Amino acid sequence: MPITQGLRTWLLLSLCLPWLVACQSGQEPTQVWENAVQGSYDAALSAEGTHLLIASIYHGGSLWRIQDHARLFNWNHKDEYSVLDQVTLSPDMRLGATARERDMVLWNAQTGQSMAFVSLPDQITDLASGGQYIAAGMADGGVLVSNPQGQGIWQTRLPERISKIAMSQDGRWLAAGARDGTVKLWYFSQQTPMQAQEIASLTLDNQIRTLAISAQGERLFAGAQGGQAQLIDLQAQQQWDLSASKWGANGGVSYTSARFAQDPSRLVIGTTTGLIKEFIHDQVQQTWQATRKDPWKPSGVVILDVAYGRDGRIYAAGSNGWSYQL
Repeated sequence: MPITQGLRTWLLLSLCLPWLVACQSGQEPTQVWENAVQGSYDAALSAEGTHLLIASIYHGGSLWRIQDHARLFNWNHKDEYSVLDQVTLSPDMRLGATARERDMVLWNAQTGQSMAFVSLPDQITDLASGGQYIAAGMADGGVLVSNPQGQGIWQTRLPERISKIAMSQDGRWLAAGARDGTVKLWYFSQQTPMQAQEIASLTLDNQIRTLAISAQGERLFAGAQGGQAQLIDLQAQQQWDLSASKWGANGGVSYTSARFAQDPSRLVIGTTTGLIKEFIHDQVQQTWQATRKDPWKPSGVVILDVAYGRDGRIYAAGSNGWSYQL
């Protein structure tokens, strides 16, 4: 039977409906690299977009230099290829951390050598870094901040499972988001010993999927499962609704990664459908669509991390094991 224009349209819609946002208009990446053949559980881009740390599905952790697509180090725990759950890189690229269940390993990102092995009280659900510190969120609601030697120097607890944490680049601001939609923000007024003051608290309508703090702690972004999101200017005491529904996404879209530029008015966000959007305040400036490995298969790509590069470009890392220059 010949394919009529009407049938062609129906076929296109049937492909797009489950992935409605993925079919929206978006610029294509300018470059794409493959870092993990079978995909990644987690990924962390360095603050300037120069390096990428991935937790691949079958080949453990590895640190990459983006400029020449070079694998610098393989980072695994006790196995040849560890199944890692969470990774993070310090803003100054001196320190990396990988987590598997309750265990965390701190790595020297310059030499590739391990620096500390730490077992935490419960499953590690997320990692973040800022200044010289590593922060870990746990399934029991615990939040622990460690120094480069793996020594815990500050801790707190939320009533529900921690689903996301974030730190500012200087390590003075820490945010934690929980399964019940609660977000807490602390400021470390003193770092030896660490003393924290709770600065802000908010509640979204679902589990927190992503958090970001601007470099100097001026702004906080929080995104929940289902696409609800808030951008808060802590200095001006101003708040914007950045929910995905504002730009036409359906309820199945969630923000999964976010990063502020050095100019805190600029924010780049990744989603569960591979869309990447840059905002200035609450206005969308640019949109990209991350490439899928096989455009004819329904499996898409979740954006695990995003970053503003020192070259002025935006970089992203996907769950399909690809990284992107936008």
